[in-house]
Amino acid sequence: VLFRSYILGMRPQVEIKGSGPQIKRFKEVLEASKNLYCVLQEGSTEDVEVALEQKNQKAKNFSREFGWRWPF
Repeated sequence: VLFRSYILGMRPQVEIKGSGPQIKRFKEVLEASKNLYCVLQEGSTEDVEVALEQKNQKAKNFSREFGWRWPF
């Protein structure tokens, strides 16, 4: 719920624990998901394609780091 709130533009306070690479991957995919949501609201088809590709790549990196799929 907190992560979905962040993606939707709210500002929940979250403390994340993990190694440096884990935190980096988590932050990257969370930001990419938020960006995709924003582009879906306001962007062109080309913008959506680019944002979706970026989010999917970050989700793959996240999956490799954590061993499970990004849920968003």
